[in-house]
Amino acid sequence: GIIFDLDGTLLNTIEDINNALNFILEKNGFPKRTIPQTKLSLGSGSMHLIKTSLPSTVKEEVLLKVHSEYQEYYQKNNDILTRPYDGIIEALKDLRKKGLKLAVVSNKDDHDVKLLNQNKFLGLIDIAIGARSGKPVKPSPYLVSIALEKMQLATNEVIYVGDSDVDILTAKNANIQMITVTWGFRDLETLKKYNATNIINHPDEILKKVKFLNDQANKR
Repeated sequence: GIIFDLDGTLLNTIEDINNALNFILEKNGFPKRTIPQTKLSLGSGSMHLIKTSLPSTVKEEVLLKVHSEYQEYYQKNNDILTRPYDGIIEALKDLRKKGLKLAVVSNKDDHDVKLLNQNKFLGLIDIAIGARSGKPVKPSPYLVSIALEKMQLATNEVIYVGDSDVDILTAKNANIQMITVTWGFRDLETLKKYNATNIINHPDEILKKVKFLNDQANKR
């Protein structure tokens, strides 16, 4: 099976996220953020996004208010400019043809993950799991463990595909092999600093890399 990260791996969500973020920041009298700034704040959930987008002096009640407003606004505006990266749908179809089980695990709110999965992937991904209130997010292996249970697979039967330092740490914490993609929200130098493995530059390389890793495993 394959477990995918969502934002920056399967979907280019940055414009909808940045637009929603800036709408709420401006509404509350805070400076707007550029897309490169927002990219660096993504990967650890919406609370981390808001916390790193506000001045460090902001009081807790203001942080919680802005976060709540962002979540409400983004849920209603999360699928305006969001699109699968070029080649992703074809890659998912190829993986399904090989009989692989596909899942998405994201630090995005669970409601948003399920909605975007339903709207964007033509039924190719059966399992979509996002952040739940009060539960650990990636890089904790908690959400991945839920996916494994639903897939009825062990860690050595799954490959994790992601685009960020958070994903690299998640795969390590879950003890799962990883494929790292370069078309997402982190540059190659950042990925290398976190000892990224099995780096690929286009979705059409996913199946080839999966075959390579399976062949390696079978030789052991």
